[in-house]
Amino acid sequence: MLEVAGIEERFSRLVVTYFAATFANYVTPLGQAGGEPFIAYVLSRDTEASYQDSLASVVTADLLNLFPFVTFAGVGFAALLYRASLPEAIEPLAGGLVVLSVGVPLVAAIGWRFRVQLRRGIVRATAPLARRTPVLTVEGVRERLHETEAAFQRIARDRRALAKALTFSYVGWVFFALPLYAAAMAVGESMPLLLVLFIVPASTLAGLVPSPGGSGAVEAALGLLVVTLTPVDPVGATAIAILYRVASYVFALVVGGAAALYVIKRN
Repeated sequence: MLEVAGIEERFSRLVVTYFAATFANYVTPLGQAGGEPFIAYVLSRDTEASYQDSLASVVTADLLNLFPFVTFAGVGFAALLYRASLPEAIEPLAGGLVVLSVGVPLVAAIGWRFRVQLRRGIVRATAPLARRTPVLTVEGVRERLHETEAAFQRIARDRRALAKALTFSYVGWVFFALPLYAAAMAVGESMPLLLVLFIVPASTLAGLVPSPGGSGAVEAALGLLVVTLTPVDPVGATAIAILYRVASYVFALVVGGAAALYVIKRN
C-alpha cells in the first residue's frame, strides 16, 4: 500500500515499524477498534510517508483484512449449521460476527459514496474549535481531508497492488488461526480446522471491550466457544485459550515492545 503512494521503504525497516505500531495498538484500550490513526502516526514518523498517505494505506489494509475475516468465518459458520443447529450460548457472538462482517464494509462504502458531504460535515464540526486555538485552522483541516481523499483514490486505482495485498491478508489470517489448532493438539485434544476458522474470528469480537488487546474478554470468549462447540472440558478449553493467547498476543507484545524501543532510539 505504501508503494502505491510512492513511498520507497526497505522491507526490513518497515517490519520493525509495523511491530512497534502493533505493540501500541495492543496495549491501548479499544486499540483494536480504532488504532489506525495511531499506527498511521508511527508510520509517518518512522518513514518518508505523509500522515495522509500512511492513514490511507493502513485503513485500506484493514478493510482488505475483512475479506478473509468474512470468508473464513462464513465457511466455519456454514460448517456449524450443516452439522447441527447453532448452540444458544454462542448466538450473540455469531450475530455480532454477521453485523461486523456486513456493517463495516457498508459503513465504509456509504462514507466513500457521500465523502463530499462527510468532508463538509467534519469541516463544520471543527470550525468552533479552530476559532479557539491557533494550532487548528479550518483551511488546514480542509486541506488535510483533500490530501487523505487523494491518497485513497491513488490506492483504489492500483488494482494489482490491491490484489497482492488481499493475497497476503488471506495468508496472514490462516497463520493467525493455526496457533489455536496447534494449542488444541498440545493439550491432547483435536479440533476440526473448519471450526478453528470460525472460533478465531468470533473470539476477536471480544477484543472490542475497553481493555488492552481485549485481555480477559478474548480468553473468556475462546474458552466459551471451545467448550460449547467441541467435546473439550472447561479445564482443557481454558488451557487451549491461554496457549493461543500466549502465541498470538503475548508473543506479539514481547516482539512489538522490543521493536517500539528500537524505533524510539532510531528516531
